[in-house]
Amino acid sequence: MTMTDNSSRPAWRTIWIAKGALRVSPFDVTACDGATLGDLSRNRIDWFLETARRERNFPLKTTTTTKALLTHLNLLDGARP
Repeated sequence: MTMTDNSSRPAWRTIWIAKGALRVSPFDVTACDGATLGDLSRNRIDWFLETARRERNFPLKTTTTTKALLTHLNLLDGARP
């Protein structure tokens, strides 16, 4: 197995990471490739906001935008959900 200079990683792993083909962050904190805010269901977001406000006293209003909600929950990677 070929190793890269200055690393104990195999060369293929370093190349895959650089190309974005291999994720190195934990799955639950990694943005979905190609996903946009428009891919998210506004009906489900409204349901979440209503339920969270009712059951957990969530501070954001039901009229909160998708981007504002995901920003508040720290679920955006730049502009990607």
